[in-house]
Order: sequence, then C-alpha cells, then structure tokens
Amino acid sequence: GGGGGGGGGGEVACHLGARTTYQRRKPDVACWVRDDARLVVSGEACACTRDDYECDFGFVAQGEGCKRDADDSYAPREEGTSADACRSAGGDYDEWRESRGYRRVPGDTCKPINTDAYEPVVHACPPP
Repeated sequence: GGGGGGGGGGEVACHLGARTTYQRRKPDVACWVRDDARLVVSGEACACTRDDYECDFGFVAQGEGCKRDADDSYAPREEGTSADACRSAGGDYDEWRESRGYRRVPGDTCKPINTDAYEPVVHACPPP
C-alpha cells in the first residue's frame, strides 16, 4: 500500500505502509554470506493511500470504494446513537468512532496523512 512505484526511476514501492530497501548481491559472483549479514539497508513509513485500507465490517467493495452492505446483519453505528454507544461502553470513554466504511489493513504501518475519507469519524460523548 501507499505510494506505488517500483518501476523506473529507482523508486521503491510501499508495501503495508512501509518502503524497505534491501541490499542485493551480484548474481554472477560466488560468495559466502553469513547468516547474520544485514541485507536491509533502510526502511521508512509511507503516507497512507486507498491501498492501505480494506472494507470495514458491514461494508462491501463497490467500484473503487466501500458501501454499506444492506444484507449484512452487522449494523455499524449511525449518527445519533452516540449516547447509546457511550453508555454501552460503561461511561469509560469520552468519544466514539463511526466507520466511514474502511479500516486499515492489519499490520499496515502507513502514516495517516490526509486520510479523512478513510479514517472513522470521531464523535464526542454527551455529558452523563
């Protein structure tokens, strides 16, 4: 996810939110490489893109996005249920999150920059 590339220009593509550069050995040289030889040269987090997200529970892929699945019994919280969501949490939280239909792929380490379209909407809990 995050960033593409990998083609010409030497840019290394991102995978699960990280860009990792490895040292390659010359294929035509017969050499012995120790097991503890470090082959990773650098690693950095990439900015999140659509590729770093999958459809959240209760949503299905449709075109380039994720839409609510009308046939799914899982019902994501809707606007207006904040009081219920906060009460069901035992009053230990001061906010609740409403899915926009996406969730970050498990294990993805991308940096959430300009990801408002994918990250959940945060709602404040009403006073008790």
